Parts: sequence; C-alpha cells; structure tokens
Amino acid sequence: MSGIPVDFEWEESFQPQSEVTTALKISGRFDDAALRKLGLPTADIIVGEIGAVVDMRAARKRFVDAKVDLDLTPALIDIGQIKVTKLPSRPARASFYAEALDDGGVLVSDAKLTSGAISLSGLVELGPDRSLRRIDLDHLGFGRTDVAVSMRPRAPNGYILAINGPAIDAGPFLDSFFEQTGSDLPPLNLSVTTREMILSERRTLFDVSAELNYVDQLEFLQATGSVNNEAPLKVTLITTPEGPRRLTISGTNAGGLARSTGLFDDAVGGSLLVSASLRDSDEGPVIDGRMEIEGLRVRQATSLSRVLTLASLTGILEVLNGDGLQFARADVPFRFHDGMLEIIDARAFGPSLGITLDGEINGDADEISMFGTIVPAYTINSVLGEIPLIGTLLVGKQGQGVFALTYGVRGPVEQPIITVNPLSALAPGFLRNFFAIFTGAPADPDDPSRPFLEDQPG
Repeated sequence: MSGIPVDFEWEESFQPQSEVTTALKISGRFDDAALRKLGLPTADIIVGEIGAVVDMRAARKRFVDAKVDLDLTPALIDIGQIKVTKLPSRPARASFYAEALDDGGVLVSDAKLTSGAISLSGLVELGPDRSLRRIDLDHLGFGRTDVAVSMRPRAPNGYILAINGPAIDAGPFLDSFFEQTGSDLPPLNLSVTTREMILSERRTLFDVSAELNYVDQLEFLQATGSVNNEAPLKVTLITTPEGPRRLTISGTNAGGLARSTGLFDDAVGGSLLVSASLRDSDEGPVIDGRMEIEGLRVRQATSLSRVLTLASLTGILEVLNGDGLQFARADVPFRFHDGMLEIIDARAFGPSLGITLDGEINGDADEISMFGTIVPAYTINSVLGEIPLIGTLLVGKQGQGVFALTYGVRGPVEQPIITVNPLSALAPGFLRNFFAIFTGAPADPDDPSRPFLEDQPG
C-alpha cells in the first residue's frame, strides 16, 4: 500500500441495497515517514515505528467508520505542549473509533491512550476540512496532573480551554505563561477549577478558580485559592497600555504565606497586600514589587528564636515561645525571578521588636541567605529617637536604635546557620555606624573579620 508492506483482508459487497459495500482490515508496522506518506502526519509527536490494526468500512467509496488499535511501544512520543515524553520501548497503546458525520466531518470517539507517561480518554471532532471543532477529554493524566479538558477553536485563532479536576501540576508551565516573548503557546482563553494546583515542592494552591487570557503574553488573570490550604489569596493581573503588566495579590493570612516561603515557620494571621510589576528578561520573567503586612504574629519561629538565644534576649524569647511576637506592620520590597526570591531592605516592627531584612531565598535549592538588624524594645527606641539632636545621635539611622544587634541566617531553609554580632547589642547608633565604616556592611554575616557568635545547625 503506497509502497509500504501491510497485511490486509478485503471484503466487497455488490448488493445495491447494502449500506456498507466495503470492509477492509489492514495491519502492519509504520514509521513516521510511512505515516506521512499515507497522509497521516504525526506533527513530530510520534517518532519511530508503531504497530497498527485498522478495521474500516465504506459505502460506495465513501468512508463510513473505522476502529483503530495502535501499539506505540517502540516509538518515541514527545508532546511538548504539556511537557510529556514517552521513551522508546516503554509500553504504550492507543485506540479509537472514527465515524463520518453527515456534513463531511469526522467524530473520533472512545479514544484511549495508556502509557506510563500519560493516559487519556475522550473524543475529538473535526470539520469537513479536518480543522478542529472540539476536544472533550473526560480524563487526562500525566505526572501529578489529573483533569478533564474541553477545548474549542477561538476566533480568529487560538483556543478556548476549560480544565477541571482533582490536581494540576502547574510548575512546568509557569514561565511560559509569564514570559512576554518567545513562548510557543497559542492564544488562549483559559478557565481552571481544581482542588490542588502544584506550583513547587513547597507551595500548592488549593480550591483554585481562575480565568486568564493569553495572546503572546499573559494579558489578564483573575484567580482565587489558598496557599498550602491555609492562606486564602486573590490574584489579579492586568496589562496596561502605557507600561508593564501589573500584579495584585491580597489575602487574610499573611502568616500562612510566610510559612510557605520558609521565612517564618510558625507565623499566624495578618492581612496581606502585594503590588508588583512583571517584565521579561533573558533569564525569564521578573516580578518586582512590595508586600505590605499588618497584624502578623510570629510564634516559635526556629530561626528567630536561635537569633534571640544567641543575643541573650530571653524576655523576648519567652514572648516568642508563648503567645508570640506581634508585628503591627511589615514592609517587604522584593524581586522574584528564576526561582529566586530577593528581599530588599524589608522592615517590620511591633511593641517588642523591630527587624530589618535583606537577602534571598532560593526556592529551587531550598537555600536561604539573609542578614539584617534586630531592635529589641522597639517602642522605647522609637521614643528615644524623637528626642531632638540627642535622639539622632543615640538611635542612628532608620531601623536602628540604642539597643540593636545584627544577625545573619544562611544555609538550608530547614536548618540554617545563625550568626549574631554582639558588639552592636551594646553600641549606640553613632558607634554602630562608626564600626560600619570599617566593615562596609554592618550586618553582612559573610565578612569573616567581624566578631560573630555562630550557632551551627542542629
């Protein structure tokens, strides 16, 4: 057949009243070149040999229906759109039933694909010109994703897509959606409803409902969900004609979000507002923004308690391990790119404690590198700072005080190394700034010349 060896059985009926005049069974093995020669291009999804058995019926040279069974085990299957690859020799089978429609279209129903890499079932409908009319999959599973999918053409191009189901592993697709250029995604109107949306190993959104528009870039997003099933969030992204895309995130449990980043392992409550802009770079999308938190309580935070222990701040430590430290307000400028969260001159204050924070958290490697200043008795320090002339001399610049110490947190997020500078705990503001002249950065724990107390992990 077209120069390709096959086995076939052919039955022909010459009865004029017969609804089916031709029954043909074809079996053979075909590589991707043979499939193209037969007019069955695989769009480079299937590479290598496959086995096929086709039972086809026709009526006076007009296609009626066909049952198709495929052995995909020898082939490489690469579905780049959903990041799925099935290697050669891994077992895989597919089957479907195709029937002609009255208008010349084709309905492919009872479609099934089973393999270790992916499984699906559903139907596909094509128009008379074999353009896509619809895809309805009652099951699509790959990796940690388990969903149902419906897809329709979108005028003038692209697709309208609805996804719902128990779980979606969104991590591999995030960069493609947030990139401004260079993505091979088609235009999309997408709606998603899922119980779990996995973003990374540390972060999962629960009870997600989302709608988005994508044309060359993510133009619009509106979503609700709960980070790690404890921090409800509302996310909105819009594209402004005059500038970059704007991202807003609001929530009622800032502590839950802080725990998901590894910043505090037992933060509770607090309202959250994030305002940010998105831009593209050679390394991928970059998010620059500011996080504002009010009413956050931190209890039994491992890293913070080790800092307070090293600094001999036992009173504050007792509060931390009891009802927790209350922070009236926190202001956290940040940048997020390529799995890295950079904290830039963050500040938080409450009745018992003030704190500054700079550094980064590598989400991919679960590594933290942070340094800053802790100001015990923040309220007292603030009052002293209001004294004309003397207040400035004693307290120093913003975020410091008469009683302050510098600290560093670095290493694995679960068990970092803590360092504290004891000199600053005794030095008034002007002396602390004087020491900083000789060290460059007053709180940098990576400077070996400074006299740090160090708490090893464990």
